[in-house]
Amino acid sequence: MPHKFILDVKFHSFLVQCDQDLALEAQQKGCPHCAGALHLEVV
Repeated sequence: MPHKFILDVKFHSFLVQCDQDLALEAQQKGCPHCAGALHLEVV
């Protein structure tokens, strides 16, 4: 059932990890407009 997948704790943990990885990647690249540092809050 698709609903069980949505409620799975491992799935949510996976999504959080993906979000953190993307935030870190964006921070390392810097601002696309001025090349300055990006300050992101990673929870």
